[in-house]
Amino acid sequence: MWEAFKYAVSATDRFYKEEGRLPTEHPELSDNGAEKMTVTVKEAPLLARAISFQVDRPVVSNDPKMQAFLTQKKDLEQKIEQLRINKSSVPDAEYEKQMEELLVQLALKNQEIRQQEPKK
Repeated sequence: MWEAFKYAVSATDRFYKEEGRLPTEHPELSDNGAEKMTVTVKEAPLLARAISFQVDRPVVSNDPKMQAFLTQKKDLEQKIEQLRINKSSVPDAEYEKQMEELLVQLALKNQEIRQQEPKK
C-alpha cells in the first residue's frame, strides 16, 4: 500500500509539472483513521506497510530442507508484522516479550539459512 501511495504522489506531481498546471491534488494517507500523512513521513504507517497488492512471490529452493527454512522465515516475519499491527491491543510488557521471542527465532532461522547456503 505504501509503495502505491508513493507512486501516486510521484505521478500526481509529475502530471501537474508536465502540464504546467498548479497542483489541485495533494495526496495524503490516513492509516486506520489516524492523522493524515504525506509521503514525507520517515516511516510508513503500520497498515500501509503491511498491506500488499502484489502477488507474494515466495523464495523457492530445490532443496526441501532449505525450502522449509525459507517458509518458516516468512511465517516468522508475518507474525512480527501482525504483532506490530496489534501493538496497541497488547500490554507493553507482553508486547516486548512476544517481540523479543519472535526476533530471536527469526535471527536463529536466518542463521540456519546462512549455514545451509553453499560456501563461496
